[in-house]
Amino acid sequence: VMWLNLRHSKTNQFGERSHRLAIYPTGGSLCPVAAVRHLFETVPGEGGAHAFAFTSRGKVQPLTHTVFVRHLKGLLHSAGCDPASYSGHSLRRGGATLAFRLGMSMEQIMEHGDWRSLAVMVYNEVCAADRQRLPRRLAAACSTPPV
Repeated sequence: VMWLNLRHSKTNQFGERSHRLAIYPTGGSLCPVAAVRHLFETVPGEGGAHAFAFTSRGKVQPLTHTVFVRHLKGLLHSAGCDPASYSGHSLRRGGATLAFRLGMSMEQIMEHGDWRSLAVMVYNEVCAADRQRLPRRLAAACSTPPV
């Protein structure tokens, strides 16, 4: 496990608190732990420097939201996806939706994503299989003779 202490985020723009986030290795080319280690080895920072940075024209630059979204949209375009259908927030929304589908509690999802409101609830995009689960269980309960 790798622990990240985030002092600034979408929900903590003024650094009022620190948010401790665990990331686990997944292996493969999308492993978040390997990616962070590679970043820190490739773009070493000095004390007080931004943790997420990149080198441009020989100068270390902080990875801003604008730069991140521009790069994300370029990758989506290269993959044949419509970049206009995505934003940086798509990853936050998609992560919350996946966590809901994996059965994580609202409290766990809010803690992991550093949510301070119940706005996360609107991200739970319920798929057809999930929409059928409750009525199926209700029907099964109604058709089972009482004990």
